[in-house]
Amino acid sequence: MAALNPPGSIPGEADIILRLLAATRTKGLPRQYVDRLVTPEGLTPATSRETAGEDSDTMDVLRSTNLVRRDGDDLVLGDALASNLDKKDGNPSLNTAVRRTLLTVVPAEDARSSNEGAGDLARAAAWLLLQDPWTPIQGWQQAEELQQRQLNLEHYTLVNGTRWGPLDRWMPYLGLAVHDHCISGGRSIDVIVADPTQAVREELLIILPKVGSEAPLKLVLAELAAACPVLDGGIYATVVRERINPGSNPVSAGTVSRSLSHALRRLHDTKEFELLDRGDAEKVLLATLDDPMPFSHVVRR
Repeated sequence: MAALNPPGSIPGEADIILRLLAATRTKGLPRQYVDRLVTPEGLTPATSRETAGEDSDTMDVLRSTNLVRRDGDDLVLGDALASNLDKKDGNPSLNTAVRRTLLTVVPAEDARSSNEGAGDLARAAAWLLLQDPWTPIQGWQQAEELQQRQLNLEHYTLVNGTRWGPLDRWMPYLGLAVHDHCISGGRSIDVIVADPTQAVREELLIILPKVGSEAPLKLVLAELAAACPVLDGGIYATVVRERINPGSNPVSAGTVSRSLSHALRRLHDTKEFELLDRGDAEKVLLATLDDPMPFSHVVRR
């Protein structure tokens, strides 16, 4: 079992289940009650999973990634998710807590190969975040072509198209991408954009807890990598970058990835945070459509 397999998990269904359980923290909820709430009416009761005694793909993923656990006939929040929700730093939202629970820092060897928990999702997310947000991915066929160009077969983060669907759904829920559309051949095509702005915003509000808080950008990036290890410098991002074929790396040497650069510059443009270049302070190069731009500090506004 892994986060991207079975392939039918739906973040919206997961969100409803997790919010129900988060609202009843002192006690669990009967599994059949939860199942009835998220099962389409036409499937109840004769063809519902309740009578078959089987979990939905979404519930399978929630349990295999330890977001939810069983306590007898009841469902309760997984211990790690409950712990992340209870953290005092920044009063994390459910989405933040889910992302932190799914994308945890693990030993390098586990990051390379283990599908325990959400390892498969983490590697695929790290790979997608290496891609150019200004050239969105137009579905599985294009994603497969990118993988073939950038990775050897044994290092593919998505082994087949059935896992693209859940990745395409979970990335926006986790604040790591957005859906958009573009015009190609005279018709509108749905695309996914490697844009972690929402996740970066949520973590920066914790890293810089007060208006006016300031820190060196290099330090902030290290803290982002620790909180969300699919971003630059995180263990999953590092493992995937090591596997990129020579000459096929979408990230320029010495420069922050385009997706993370895009997120930071978006937050600068919206005046939620400000990127500064302070004199002789150590610089970090953010990617742009033109030449990289140097910055040294970030301030919460």
